[in-house]
Amino acid sequence: LPEVVDLPDDVLTDPIFRRTGSRARIRDGCRVPLPWSGQASPFGFTSGTEAARPWLPQPDWFAEYATDRALADTR
Repeated sequence: LPEVVDLPDDVLTDPIFRRTGSRARIRDGCRVPLPWSGQASPFGFTSGTEAARPWLPQPDWFAEYATDRALADTR
């Protein structure tokens, strides 16, 4: 799964990002919740309700990497 490199600053939670004055984007891009199923966020990771939203946003292109899609691939 490729790293998400374009997360907005206001959702980043990595302490290194905060300690460096928002200059060092280190780990948040690889901490985005995995896509399990479906075509839209939260991709089966949570119930999708407002209270259960993932802590980091999942990009739309995660649909391509969802587990259900990989399991259905018969190549």
